[in-house]
Amino acid sequence: MREILHIQAGQCGNQIGAKFWEVVCDEHGIDASGKYYGNSHVQLERVNVYYNEASGGRYVPRAVLVDLEPGTMDSLRAGPYGKIFRPDNFIFGQNGAGNNWAKGHYTEGAELVDAVLDVVRKEAENCDCLQGFQVCHSLGGGTGSGMALYDICFRTLKLTNPSFGDLNHLISTTMSGVVVCSFVYGVGHNINMKVKAKTESTDGSQHFFEKLVALPWQLDAQSAV
Repeated sequence: MREILHIQAGQCGNQIGAKFWEVVCDEHGIDASGKYYGNSHVQLERVNVYYNEASGGRYVPRAVLVDLEPGTMDSLRAGPYGKIFRPDNFIFGQNGAGNNWAKGHYTEGAELVDAVLDVVRKEAENCDCLQGFQVCHSLGGGTGSGMALYDICFRTLKLTNPSFGDLNHLISTTMSGVVVCSFVYGVGHNINMKVKAKTESTDGSQHFFEKLVALPWQLDAQSAV
């Protein structure tokens, strides 16, 4: 079974990641406590791509949640799926980066990176056949990406007043569509990326993509798809 380790970092990455897990849990028929409630065996055939099976028949997301302040983590825990995650995989600081790249890279971030790597290493070592890593994070602010997503919601999806939840749901649906077809059901990854870009933006003026980080020994196989 091919497994993916999900990492979400920062306020942006964690908010999108939280919505992503809501979408994936719904697709697999898993409730907020990690219990299976679905009605089709297909939902559990490849559930191990994203989940670890724990005692009592619970499914726990293979996810590492990172931020430099506790506020985002508290919001996630209080959210609808906050109790489904492994408690030890919440890694956070106390001061935050304050939208300052240097603080995230040199000071507060540097103090936390070893703890993050330890948890990532533990999750990776528990995998039988690690396929790669999926990382949710911002790319230096929300203005550019946020405005493009708003336009897709307004023009293509016909939402007159898109909320942050609508924007995050758009991203999580795109992520789920790409990953489920490519890794869960074995559809060609390169082909699916093109199809997803066309379906999300029919006028061709705005394309929204997700980046997956593959392991080195899998690059040759993926390039042949």
